[in-house]
Amino acid sequence: MSEIYETKDNHTYLMTGNRVSAIFIPDDSDAQNESGISGYIYEVVSWIADDTPWEIDFYCHFLIKWDGCSHFRFYGEDYTITNGMESRMEAYYHLCGASSFIQHMRLMAFAYELKVVKCGMSKTLNGEEKDYEAIKALGLLNGYTIVKN
Repeated sequence: MSEIYETKDNHTYLMTGNRVSAIFIPDDSDAQNESGISGYIYEVVSWIADDTPWEIDFYCHFLIKWDGCSHFRFYGEDYTITNGMESRMEAYYHLCGASSFIQHMRLMAFAYELKVVKCGMSKTLNGEEKDYEAIKALGLLNGYTIVKN
């Protein structure tokens, strides 16, 4: 179920040129969590004439801790922050074709990049820098910029 998007402070955008393709909205616990990041990612599915987001679809609620331990909750495409979970909703996503899989991976890379921007790299987790470089080498965020308003 698409929601009409309303611009607010503290949202972070994944940009393709001048067009927003995904939006990160921190959850209530994010401000208290200096060693991780948590919130909601929405995929923009329609825009108004000047490339301003119009409709957004819920993608996931996530927490990535300092050590890279990640928790993603895919409540289903009909989830909204306003309505919350309803018992009939499932954590079902239909990834249709290679482009859907690439977008899924891009949004996951966006979430991890947000963690690195906010918290940096772990000093104690062996191999995180190497693995992070491997994620970057996939090129999923090439041509995109991350913009916080």
